[in-house]
Amino acid sequence: MTLLIMILLTRLGLQIAARRPLKIVRIRTSKSEAFTVCLTDGAGPEQPVAVPAGYCQHGTTIFSTWHRPYCALMEQTINRHATDIAAVYKVNREEWQKTAAKLRHPYWDWALHPLPHKEFYDHRQFSQVTITLPDGTSEPVDNPLLAYRVHSGKGPQPPTDPSIRTQHRTSIAFERKTLQRQFKRTRQDIATLLLEVHDWFEFGTQAARSGSSTNSLEALHGTLHVRIGDGGHINIESSAAFDPIFWLHHCNVDRVVALWQAINYEQWISPQNDSDLTWVTNLNSLVDSNSQLAPFWNSQTSFWTSTQCRNWTALHYTYPEFDGLNMTDAAAVLQRRKPHSKFNYRLLSLVEYFMVYGLPKLRRERGYIMEGFIHITGDLIQRGIDIMDASSVERYLQENLKWAIQTSAGEYRKVEDLKSLEVTVIDTPLYGSEGADIPVISGVRKHNEVTFDKPGGRVRVPGHASAHT
Repeated sequence: MTLLIMILLTRLGLQIAARRPLKIVRIRTSKSEAFTVCLTDGAGPEQPVAVPAGYCQHGTTIFSTWHRPYCALMEQTINRHATDIAAVYKVNREEWQKTAAKLRHPYWDWALHPLPHKEFYDHRQFSQVTITLPDGTSEPVDNPLLAYRVHSGKGPQPPTDPSIRTQHRTSIAFERKTLQRQFKRTRQDIATLLLEVHDWFEFGTQAARSGSSTNSLEALHGTLHVRIGDGGHINIESSAAFDPIFWLHHCNVDRVVALWQAINYEQWISPQNDSDLTWVTNLNSLVDSNSQLAPFWNSQTSFWTSTQCRNWTALHYTYPEFDGLNMTDAAAVLQRRKPHSKFNYRLLSLVEYFMVYGLPKLRRERGYIMEGFIHITGDLIQRGIDIMDASSVERYLQENLKWAIQTSAGEYRKVEDLKSLEVTVIDTPLYGSEGADIPVISGVRKHNEVTFDKPGGRVRVPGHASAHT
């Protein structure tokens, strides 16, 4: 932890840090008041039960908000260590102490930059990094950003020590290629979530329900766990947080939530009976904005709730997009969310096509549907297909659309072996006039006939016969 803090302090120089992309040093002051998130084992409204689920909320409506105090807890720990470290500096101590007091965790904007900083993956060039010591001199040290080494006798230990980012950790080129291939779809998913999705449940959780038209933030977050880790610890729920890049990833997830909140200022958590079985929640119990975000205490007697951390500045951090903005001032937020320039559409009607795949997933003792979406509009345009002509798109996809099953280990399986898989195609027509701020979705149209009678395709049942049902 000490080396990690010294690297952050060194990288940021004598600047004051809020949550920022790691490479940005033009930084404004963030709030410096004390903020408190406490953690204790066995915490929760009910006693822990004998299941390996832990506390983490996945596939529920509070997935995003549960991780908010979680990231703040790490941020608070970093802040405390930074304060202790700065106190022993002999050169420019006062400036270092000011920096430490304002230090917030950086994030990796994976919708803008396909790769994180090389210090996180290039073990050849950055096996060591240079830090500034208390006497003002510099010293190279082993790079703690590449992996986490468990201290003997200190807490749980990941399956291997030190932690590994990917099973292909010897191939820097492989990791770069994997993340660059994912980048295009990540940008499309984020653009769709921020511009087209205005329902919290559809935005935030991967538990599917009728009407979803794109990948949720949770689903995108999970895909990035897999792409970043590719067999490493960040792929595994119980050990993901051992990887230092986990925190950059989740701070950016939280940033996307904040952006969506500003765009959809009036929207918030949709109550759902969608709880998984965890140490603190029963299966299929009601989850809403007042559900306790255990095990994160905000006092001696109570846990944080989603309502309490809806305004993230309550945890004393912010993001560049909200500099100088009072998030409790609705009028100011609504004004800030307007784009600096209007959209200029060459066409008054646009269409976004998705390939949709879904399959039931056993959730402890009950089944539920997991959905995923793959944007294919860009691929159709590159192939010269007129996306405004639905019949042409359908004919082309009926002849050319194929899919395959690949495990997290990279092995391919026969589609026929995955009996629960159903793949179909949908489109979402987008309408907008010259000078409109954002496009408007007219509704989801299904093209079930594209995949009828194909292995893993849409199953013929009443109501699926028409192409545009």
